[in-house]
Amino acid sequence: MTSQPDVSSPYTCVKLFTVPFMSDFESPVKTLGLRIVRSGELDSNTPQTPGMTRAEAISYARVGAQKLWAGTVVVHPNAKTGPHHHGELETVIYIVRGRARFRWGERLEFVD
Repeated sequence: MTSQPDVSSPYTCVKLFTVPFMSDFESPVKTLGLRIVRSGELDSNTPQTPGMTRAEAISYARVGAQKLWAGTVVVHPNAKTGPHHHGELETVIYIVRGRARFRWGERLEFVD
């Protein structure tokens, strides 16, 4: 059963997802290549940006992921987070509720 977001919140909720993987420490028979991180297991002890609140599920520090970060990000209303780079990580953004404007490119020339 998937929990539904709190629609009464004034914040935009963004969930970042990735494909399943298998940790070296887990049995392939038990996990079948899947790592499950439940909402109560998210870690907010991760770098934060003003106007956003992050909680990570998958990262190098938590599970040894090499090129991905997955978790939840709540963007506060009218937040302008400023330019930042995700390094070598691949990024997927799924907007659960609300609207967001994203800028990207060498000079932030692309907007959606």
